[in-house]
Amino acid sequence: MDILDRVMSEEEKKHVVEQGGGYLLNRKIRSYVNSAVVALNLTHKDPAKRGLYQQKDFRIALSLAIDRLATHSAPGQCAPREGTAYYHEQLAAQHVEFSPEKAIALLDGLGLSARDARGYRLDAGGGPLLIRLATAPEHLRWAKLLKTYWAAAGVAVQIDVHEEAAIRALVWKNEHDAVLRSGRGGLTPELTPGNFFPFDRRSAFGIAWARWYADPDHPLAELPPEPARRQMALYDEIERTADAAHRSELLKQILDIAAEEFYLFGFGKPESVLSDYPARLLEMVSKDLGNVPRIMPGGYAYSSPAFTSPSQYYFKSSPGE
Repeated sequence: MDILDRVMSEEEKKHVVEQGGGYLLNRKIRSYVNSAVVALNLTHKDPAKRGLYQQKDFRIALSLAIDRLATHSAPGQCAPREGTAYYHEQLAAQHVEFSPEKAIALLDGLGLSARDARGYRLDAGGGPLLIRLATAPEHLRWAKLLKTYWAAAGVAVQIDVHEEAAIRALVWKNEHDAVLRSGRGGLTPELTPGNFFPFDRRSAFGIAWARWYADPDHPLAELPPEPARRQMALYDEIERTADAAHRSELLKQILDIAAEEFYLFGFGKPESVLSDYPARLLEMVSKDLGNVPRIMPGGYAYSSPAFTSPSQYYFKSSPGE
């Protein structure tokens, strides 16, 4: 085995290296925006839930109810990573403070002050305000934290655990209340912009709008609001533009709109340089293999290590030595 990434645990990889197995550990930089990105379904089939979730103050309140410092990570929203060419300060830093008082005041101001005997809020129709949160097993600990924080603000959460394939199917059929998953686009948002405007099936916050972008005649497609349509037009221009500087400016405009709309929010910022060896972010490489970068981005958009030109790797010794 010359390169090994996912099959072994990080502890197993470190053990092999420490035992003198002839390998090095190369580090990978997380490409995620957050370990936990929360997307309320702004195109919900239920008109009452759609109307509530589309209220920006409702999303802000839920964000302010999260104690991000308690997750032992720097506070930060779903945004391109600091230090990258596309870092956007407003998008990254807005509504990240832990302020349960502000969260409660915002929710009360939306007409959600009535509560049941357990202290959970009632919706405008007098029924229980319950958010069904779909998440995968690997993100369950983040979902449990979220449930605790939102309960303190009077918002009830039901956690529905599914495998990722089932979550994708649920979202693609527009049958979800909310989704919690890790978020793409931290390093190269131009390749994976689905957290910044309704782009594809990863855009769980506006899947019916993303359907419209792909096919306006699809039975589940809905005409997006004007800001989202502007983002789509800007991205279409990016795809037609050869000039790198102009593409960057167009993407910045997309991120400007994303910051104003505040479609979704996140917590649990990943580290940029991996000194504590978190799961699936180390690559074990044979010492006999040359020209392999010691540090590289790792994530879906890169098909790591494909973008590092493995055809240019070489063996330092001759075969059979």
